[in-house]
Amino acid sequence: MRSPTHIDPDAMLINDLCRRCGAVRPSPPRPAIHTRVGSRCRSPSLTLNSVRPPRHPWRVISEDDRVFEAVRTRVDSGDYRDERFGPPDVDTVGGGAFTYTPDGRLQRVYLRGKPEYTAAHTAGLFEPLPPLTPALGAAVEECEARLGHALPSLLRRCYLELGDGGFGPAYGLEPLRLTLRDYEEQQQSWPEAWRPMARALLPICNWGCGIASYVDITDPSLRMWAIDPNPAPVGHHQDSLFPQHFSMAEWMRRWVEGTLRQPWLLQDQKTGRWRGATDAETNSALEPSSRR
Repeated sequence: MRSPTHIDPDAMLINDLCRRCGAVRPSPPRPAIHTRVGSRCRSPSLTLNSVRPPRHPWRVISEDDRVFEAVRTRVDSGDYRDERFGPPDVDTVGGGAFTYTPDGRLQRVYLRGKPEYTAAHTAGLFEPLPPLTPALGAAVEECEARLGHALPSLLRRCYLELGDGGFGPAYGLEPLRLTLRDYEEQQQSWPEAWRPMARALLPICNWGCGIASYVDITDPSLRMWAIDPNPAPVGHHQDSLFPQHFSMAEWMRRWVEGTLRQPWLLQDQKTGRWRGATDAETNSALEPSSRR
């Protein structure tokens, strides 16, 4: 039985997105014919046995592309910080996090992902965040030259197209100048046990209280690392630096979805060793019943 064939009427549009296989057509010279197999789309031009490759090969959307567009959407929405401040002297009764205005009035701090944040956002209690200013191309190139390594493509696009830091997890991505400053300082200040990783780990996010997130720019998978010195285990300070089990793209995706958690160092109850917490351990610790 022959498979049904579909001729896409929009195939001549430049950069049109195939609604079936998720690929982008730069500019095909003729209507593309898609052979439909079940619910999937298979294009003859993408098979390894093609007699002649198309003049303009299709570009499949990468995971970095998808994550970047999700980050862009959040930034464009104006809701690009994890912490937002409520109006002075409003909703200040009860527990929670607070800060003071310059004139000494109390403000509640709302954390994205919490029901209180959603309610305050819906009620219009937040002042609009300032627009972001992208980094200059020359600044990115200077940073890469001093690093001796290219920035991860996703991070590079974020700096060049969205903003020079100020958005993202915790206090936001670090501005390039601070990232570079901290990177160069760690070459001299990190303890001997961490020195082998000092040139590989690029600091990109500060969570406060000495907790920070890093991306391994020498690892093709761009694995995330973290430092959490709280509590600094006596005699095991080197364990405060630990790898995490996801890439930078996954790290950013989790932030967009509101599921990214602050890095957390804990002592394994079975082995006694200090290590980074798993997702399950972090979520369990955040459950209200576990804090009673």
